[in-house]
Amino acid sequence: MTPLLLRYLCDPQARAPMQLCHARHDAAGNVISGELVSVVGRRYSIVDGIPRFAEDPAERSTVAGFGDEWNALNFDAFRLNWLQHTVKNTFGATEAFAGKLVVDAGAGSGMQSRWLSEAGARHVIALELSHAVDGVMRRNLENVPNVDVVQCSIDRPPLRDACIDGMVICHNVIQHTRSVEDTAHALWRVVAPGGELVFNCYLRTLLSGR
Repeated sequence: MTPLLLRYLCDPQARAPMQLCHARHDAAGNVISGELVSVVGRRYSIVDGIPRFAEDPAERSTVAGFGDEWNALNFDAFRLNWLQHTVKNTFGATEAFAGKLVVDAGAGSGMQSRWLSEAGARHVIALELSHAVDGVMRRNLENVPNVDVVQCSIDRPPLRDACIDGMVICHNVIQHTRSVEDTAHALWRVVAPGGELVFNCYLRTLLSGR
């Protein structure tokens, strides 16, 4: 966890600021363990450099299959597909990310976060609920210094209101949350004036098989 991340984090339930406690740092000054303590008393652990806002095993179990999929498939070879479809059709070119703070909501294998960093994003905050945060994401983002990983549900992002002046991107994930509408509202709440929320979801006809 980089020191920069702390300015954006908040208690996802109370929307309250948090204080870093009992922190251990690595040689680069990044937090590798400790606690985030909300002003209302809630405590969230930082384990292996990742803030954990999904400490309920039942909640994590709902996306266990996705974590297995990301860890097995990785998607590291899909960069050309990402460029030709996601980027070209939605953003035009990777220059759209240059110099921006970007939230990758539902980061999966972490490869999109890596590609955003390589495209010149100022900083990337990768939100992911599954155990992929301790597997494939760790491997894919090991040498990418400007990406923070946060384990959380994207329908309750632990980010302060109106703090993201760049982009919040939710690519092919929002339809898997409990409510597309609630998740869209929750992600929009963290976007600052002048920032953008970009998301897509599958067509209902595709989900139904028609």
